[in-house]
Amino acid sequence: MSLISLLLIFLESQRFLWPSCLILAITPANSDLANSDALQIEGNADPDGYRTIGVISKFDIMDRGTDARNLLLGKVIPLRLGYVGVVNRSQEITMRNEDICPSICIKDALAAEEKFFRGRPVYNGLADLFGASQLAKKLNHKIESPKLYGV
Repeated sequence: MSLISLLLIFLESQRFLWPSCLILAITPANSDLANSDALQIEGNADPDGYRTIGVISKFDIMDRGTDARNLLLGKVIPLRLGYVGVVNRSQEITMRNEDICPSICIKDALAAEEKFFRGRPVYNGLADLFGASQLAKKLNHKIESPKLYGV
């Protein structure tokens, strides 16, 4: 039995035990969203879409001339709770086999992430759809919501 099959069995068994849990369907921006394992699993585990937030990662390693605007806007695969784009740690740091640079505090990393998106005109007007801080806000809003996910 594959790992995905086991995960689907687990998620299905938990749907009624934990109906208010959130699912983060994380997919890299440099891959084909239509074939994302995370979104395929999400479709089975949360068919009504009340619990899933899409997270598009790795914007910083997308090919030049490409963008993920339509992904963020939900035009490729719509999600009821939408998407948030994030930039992972520096590819340069990863290539050097180093951990996250200790001299860069979280505040600076969040500022660099914001600068990354604001420096790309294609993402103008989408400030509420990108950044780890926006993901945190979205998660907190959903967790604190009096009516969770249509349940």
